[in-house]
Amino acid sequence: MSHTQAMLKTSIFAILLVLVGCAGPQPANVPTGSKIEARVAISMTPEERSQKTRLDYYQRGIWFPEGEIVREAALTQFSNRFTNVTPRDKAEDFHAVVEVEGDSILNPLFSTYYATATARAYLPDGKLLGTYRATASSYANIGNVEYDKLYQDTYGRAFAEVAQQFAASDEIKTMKEAK
Repeated sequence: MSHTQAMLKTSIFAILLVLVGCAGPQPANVPTGSKIEARVAISMTPEERSQKTRLDYYQRGIWFPEGEIVREAALTQFSNRFTNVTPRDKAEDFHAVVEVEGDSILNPLFSTYYATATARAYLPDGKLLGTYRATASSYANIGNVEYDKLYQDTYGRAFAEVAQQFAASDEIKTMKEAK
């Protein structure tokens, strides 16, 4: 490895350490196994839900149904924190509507896949309760990996953190009092 490459690698590592330190305080934990008694509707725009993403690397590329993966990850992870979670189009009565969206990128240089999950929670009357965001990453062995599983797992971890942030927030009390 040349001196320039070593310096670049060291600089990138230092930047990552600084960014990790900027993450800020983590939310208080909701005990594992305990669910919050609440009805939550998960919402996505039709455009977001039907989004397909193409990831290119080397001479190959793949399309994957990112919108569906985002929706399923959100439904699964919010169901782990709340007693009643359904898609918005099937929910008749709810304490909160949570609009979800995702964004991802594959960095072939570092063989890393990043997924960012965002959720905006609203009361039924449209009042914003809060915005929650988390990013997860996974090692992506380029050319030798089950990509659907990689995307599902990475989005799953990102939405697990988002659901945890919402469950641990002060807005939960506001949400339950409003209904």
